[in-house]
Amino acid sequence: MVSLIEILQKYFPLEGESRPWDYLYAAGNPRDALLYFRLFNPEFVEFDECVFFKELMVTEDDRRKYLQEKNNSYWGSPNVLIDLYNRVELLHVFSSGIELEEGEEDVLADALMEAWSASLHYQFPQRRFEVYKIDEPDEELIVGFREERGEERIETYPPHILEPRPGKQFGPPWVPRQPRPDELPRGY
Repeated sequence: MVSLIEILQKYFPLEGESRPWDYLYAAGNPRDALLYFRLFNPEFVEFDECVFFKELMVTEDDRRKYLQEKNNSYWGSPNVLIDLYNRVELLHVFSSGIELEEGEEDVLADALMEAWSASLHYQFPQRRFEVYKIDEPDEELIVGFREERGEERIETYPPHILEPRPGKQFGPPWVPRQPRPDELPRGY
């Protein structure tokens, strides 16, 4: 897998050994930081005993549409609909048309997952969430989250390789685990 430093070095070449903050200083733009702030630190809202991206539940009409869809038997389970609300197709967030190279989309998805996990834990410390990505061949990479509610749920999408942090420890509720051999990139 390609690293963040490798990606930054490719597009913003700097002399010598560099750290992410070196690239921020050399090529960063404070307006870009403002532009991406809510992508990496989204606001969440509780509605109908569930947590959603605030951007999706702003108006009364948004909430009414969700409740109508929730009662539609097409979804089979409210959990399916909730999962669809709380995920993004990563490259559909941007309209620039820039194609990412091999591994770059994964680095971006992993950064979002880490940020969302921390943000969910901060905003809802009493609740537990699973932050995941779906990376299927010939499909858009998806990043999403779902709440672990202690109820039997229908698994709608495979989770990312994250598992609950044991006990009551400080920090995000999810920690990386060792990947299984079938989850490793070829050649490892």
